Amino acid sequence: AVMFLDLDSFKNINDTMGHESGDIILNMTASRLTDILRKSDTISRFGGDEFLILINNISTINDINTVAKNVISIFNNPFNVNGHDIYITASAGIAVYPEDGCDDDSLIKNADIAMYNAKEHGKKQFRLCTSNMKNDVQNSVVLANSMYRIQERDELELYYQPQVDVITEKIIGVEALLRWNHPKFGRIPPAVFIPLAEKAGHIDQIGEWVIKTACSQNKKWQDMGFSPIRMGINISFIQFKNSKLVEKISDILEKTRMAPEYLDVEITESTAILETSYILDSLTKLKQLGVYISIDDFGKEYSSLSILKLLPFDRIKMDMQFVHGIDESEKDQAYANLIINLANNLGLTLIAEGVETYTQLEFLKSRGCDEIQGYYYYKPMNADELEAIFKKEYKTV
Repeated sequence: AVMFLDLDSFKNINDTMGHESGDIILNMTASRLTDILRKSDTISRFGGDEFLILINNISTINDINTVAKNVISIFNNPFNVNGHDIYITASAGIAVYPEDGCDDDSLIKNADIAMYNAKEHGKKQFRLCTSNMKNDVQNSVVLANSMYRIQERDELELYYQPQVDVITEKIIGVEALLRWNHPKFGRIPPAVFIPLAEKAGHIDQIGEWVIKTACSQNKKWQDMGFSPIRMGINISFIQFKNSKLVEKISDILEKTRMAPEYLDVEITESTAILETSYILDSLTKLKQLGVYISIDDFGKEYSSLSILKLLPFDRIKMDMQFVHGIDESEKDQAYANLIINLANNLGLTLIAEGVETYTQLEFLKSRGCDEIQGYYYYKPMNADELEAIFKKEYKTV
């Protein structure tokens, strides 16, 4: 078997303590590995903070597991560097001959795949390579390649989930949700293809399509005589890195003739807590345009309240993890109540995401929540389905 070992967050060591301290830790790691490995095993430094271990003379998977557990265990104790105890962890992936490859390149590649899988599942552990892992990587490559000219092939589609006023029970807004209808794999969820788009450099192009399509659709509904509503659009951290983001949004609003107050830019809490200058600058400029701004998934990251003071938010979107627990957890009820009170005291609108039951609705309503988004009222739907609801219940002229 081949084990690919990578130190977790090693860059932080070099950045905070210097490369000399990092080199000491690498030397100490090599020494510890040499001490615990069997004489029949071979260890080498592959590069940077990565090590390769060739595990020989094995008869069962249990033998591999025993060696791997010993390897991971060397990080249980701190590394003493210049009188300071430094704790660091490692992740490892393992490929087995001949199931995972019959040559060194294949074995190393598949061990690397398993290592990244270990990191994705919490780090400081090891994973054996599986056929599912290899298929996932292959599918990711196919999907990434398929993103080129994705708009021209008309594979993207927007669904819209209504947001409802708690008191009037009327739709006051929608959130635009992106769907990719792949010709081979069918409908690909955003959680799968958005990270790929960000990594492959397609997110700006796709994001611009979303903004343009959503704003055009919202203006179309207004022109048909439906009561004006806000159109919620998620903007990712990568999109905020684009210095022309605000300019593009302003241009789209002008071309679609949609008033800025009907565009709701949603920024996740995980992005907001970064508090980078360009995020603050972009949000400030969007606010000056008259755009509505919401902080999404609030409470998920347990962020500093300073972001609510520094960034120009109009609305807090309570993360659904607190909403789902309302039915059975007093602790989640307390968290939900805390977030609602926070929003009310700061003069911000509060919308609860993921509302699915009458109990959740009544609790939120009784505590002063302003708006609801979730399956209790509406599931995400395409533009035609939502238009049918508007024609039935919301037409003004």
